Amino acid sequence: MKSGWEMKRLGNICDFEGGSQPPKLKFVDAARPGYVRFLQIRDFAGDKHLTFIPKSSKNRVCDEKDILIARYGASVGKIVTGKAGAYNVALVRTIPDLSVLDRTWFYHYLTSDEFQRPLMNVAARSAQDGFSKPDIHAFPVYVPPLSEQQRIVRILDQAFDAIGTAKATAEKNLQNARALSESYFQSTCRRHGRGWTKKRLGEIAETISTGPFGTMLHKSDYVPGGIPLVTRRISWTHGSCRCKV
Repeated sequence: MKSGWEMKRLGNICDFEGGSQPPKLKFVDAARPGYVRFLQIRDFAGDKHLTFIPKSSKNRVCDEKDILIARYGASVGKIVTGKAGAYNVALVRTIPDLSVLDRTWFYHYLTSDEFQRPLMNVAARSAQDGFSKPDIHAFPVYVPPLSEQQRIVRILDQAFDAIGTAKATAEKNLQNARALSESYFQSTCRRHGRGWTKKRLGEIAETISTGPFGTMLHKSDYVPGGIPLVTRRISWTHGSCRCKV
């Protein structure tokens, strides 16, 4: 541990507040007086599924700067922020001690392996694949001085900006390369010469098969030491049948 850094228990530098779950019969899909936006995990990815509920003292409310953690299920450990409203029971709001923690540094800590690894271990032992406030209270956090946290945040911001620029450039170059390859391939095919024949895919492929999908896959099938499962969807047309794997 670096000089000036302190080891603290997570529960001593951050409090946590779970969400609430009003009955669905109170849900409406448009804003109206006396109502507040109801936030579920999916809502932090976009505004496709707007939901509003009556304002109530029972609601647990967050604002745009608050950092929340998904509590259980397939999304357990997901860190979300940037929305204001009443959040549901699948989320817990973090209340960091800002005299000790820089909010952005704390966000990076929550998304790092230092937090995520022990959290996943806790969730794996839970009946609901989740966690509660006592489960994470004793997590050790190595906390640098505030000035050092802010310096780290500046370095990370610069690094992420550079990565974003490099990624955009790489994607543009890839698009250009694909367009050039596609143009050359189509041009070559249109100028096909003597001896070229046109065949169906089924006539030249030894086999066309699909992997396991849907109800054929179960949670127990996913293991750390097996072979990779390719999940990207690839589509092709064979005769009049469109297939996906």
